[in-house]
Amino acid sequence: MPAQILQPRRPLDAEPRQPAFQLRRLQTLAHARAHTTCPPAILSIYSGSMRVIPVPCLRDNYAYLVVCDETGEAAVVDPSEAAPVLRAAAAARVRLSAIWNTHHHGDHTGGNADLAASHGAGRLAVVGHASDRGRIPEFTVGVEDGDEVRLGALRARVLHVPGHTLGALTYLVGD
Repeated sequence: MPAQILQPRRPLDAEPRQPAFQLRRLQTLAHARAHTTCPPAILSIYSGSMRVIPVPCLRDNYAYLVVCDETGEAAVVDPSEAAPVLRAAAAARVRLSAIWNTHHHGDHTGGNADLAASHGAGRLAVVGHASDRGRIPEFTVGVEDGDEVRLGALRARVLHVPGHTLGALTYLVGD
């Protein structure tokens, strides 16, 4: 099923530098961009029961809400700050249940502590590569290549892709 692209609610002047994760049955945001005049930062992408909402953070970063539409649960990928993620989750009327970090750098984990605090101790699963324990704030779940994380009715296979960092991850989401 092809992705459906929604029109933007407001223009943004920055574009993400690279996608934070890969999605089954969807091609990259660059592909979506080729089929619309909207910058990828303001697209909501749908595939079956999954929705992906880019969330602008800092000056030129993005976090992504991965939403299971069946359950209303969401995971945020790489939250560099908490406030925009909380606003986006509220606007989308979803319940944040996990943080999926792709690596330990602060521009990808800077919002972890505030998000965890806003939900109460231990209520958000904070996922990262097992080797990043101690480097990812609020870390609760260490994963390795081939592991699976769940989000409502969705499952994501974890791919260990060292390069940018030794613990870099990709979350391959399928339903």
